[in-house]
Amino acid sequence: MMAPRTPAQFAILLGALAMVAAHRAAWSQTVYFDGSVSSDFHNPANWEFDTPPGANPDDVTSIEDGLTAVYSTGTTTLGYLRVGTADKGRINDATAFGRLLMTGGTIEVINVNTLAIGRENLNHYSPPLGADYDVSSLVDGGDMLLWQRQFGSTTELAADGSNNGTVDAADLVVWKNGYGDIVYGGEIVMTGASTIKSNGILVGERTKGLLDIGPEAVVEVRIFDGATFGGTEDLRVGTWGPAYETFGGEPGLNGDGLVIVEGTLNAKDLYLSEHGAKGEIRLEGGTVNLNGELIMDFCAGCVSDPVLLAQQSAKVTIVGSGGAFNVGLDPDPAVIDPNPPPRSIRAAAPTARFSFIADAGGVTPITVVNNPDETSGTANIATAKLDVNLDAYTSSAPLTLIDAPPGGLLGTFGAVTFLGSRTATVTYDALNGDVLLTNFTSAGAAARAIAAAIPEPAAWLSAAAALVGLRSLRCRAADGHAT
Repeated sequence: MMAPRTPAQFAILLGALAMVAAHRAAWSQTVYFDGSVSSDFHNPANWEFDTPPGANPDDVTSIEDGLTAVYSTGTTTLGYLRVGTADKGRINDATAFGRLLMTGGTIEVINVNTLAIGRENLNHYSPPLGADYDVSSLVDGGDMLLWQRQFGSTTELAADGSNNGTVDAADLVVWKNGYGDIVYGGEIVMTGASTIKSNGILVGERTKGLLDIGPEAVVEVRIFDGATFGGTEDLRVGTWGPAYETFGGEPGLNGDGLVIVEGTLNAKDLYLSEHGAKGEIRLEGGTVNLNGELIMDFCAGCVSDPVLLAQQSAKVTIVGSGGAFNVGLDPDPAVIDPNPPPRSIRAAAPTARFSFIADAGGVTPITVVNNPDETSGTANIATAKLDVNLDAYTSSAPLTLIDAPPGGLLGTFGAVTFLGSRTATVTYDALNGDVLLTNFTSAGAAARAIAAAIPEPAAWLSAAAALVGLRSLRCRAADGHAT
């Protein structure tokens, strides 16, 4: 048995612990962007503690307080990057929002899963902030619709922005004054020749998060080995949601992530809706290369409550025919990997949804790459949902939606919806591993006449729509999230 320490030994031990704590405080801190001089990310005067980001890779770099930091040139290596606050006490606080606008240059984030967009936990069971009555993170026309439905109520009070116990005219004034406000979350918007390299990325971790990859931008999700980026790591979109209750006393989890790809995204596995949240990736003419899996059927730690489970969703949206979406792409075909990773589409869940919006050339297929010398994956779509809009596609040539290796197609869609006036037959070619659209038909004049008979929106709704122009940048974190 170890002999008890003497008071002198305790004093030495406490002194050593104090020295360690002081040393840690010296080399690790949270560096907050405060924009006191400008929006320039590179300007040390814009960061609290007068410590420029990148000066110490163990520092946590945080952009919040409703501010936008602009990164334009050079290369910065960070240990941690947080866009949007991580302070769980800032519930319903508009200053929790943060944005990083990259117009050029490279940011490297080297620690594991430490690039987080939309990090904080917003308690949705408390009253909404200002006029965000429908808790969408954006004050817009949806909040006015909810106010209209609840007008005069003293029991349904989601639209009681004035907190006087009644939904009344005062709450409309609150809505008008707050229109266009972004309430919470975080965004990274990449334009120009900008690059992010990160050892794992979380988009919409506990609240709204947007990663918008512009046409010239590149995102590499990589493992950092201390000198160079190598291998691949995971992109997780929509992490913690209402159906996840392992945290117990942490209500209000509302992970809701959106990734828009017009440029290039390279990653290993892509998780959409990891723990009962909402996750969407939207391809708009860019390239997605996954070395591993597209995972849309995962709900680790979720409860069996059907109401909470119904709030989760995993969605892939393909816009037009000008892009590429590859799953299971062998990063080095010249070298045979004896233990290749799983390389499948895992979408066998009713909360998984695929949406294809055609242009004149058709749609970009989602391809499970056939790797001749290594294991290839499958596409399991059993019970998933399919939405298709063919209005812009006037050809009669078949369209491929999913292209898996021969014999690699598993199951069929649980529900198919055609949006617009043109429909087709969904054909499942299990032998070749393909999902195809054939036998195109138009709804014709009768459907167009019905559409024309739909009443025009009320004047107040038209006026609300006109105010959308007040939004700056692209600000799509609140638009078109997974549903």
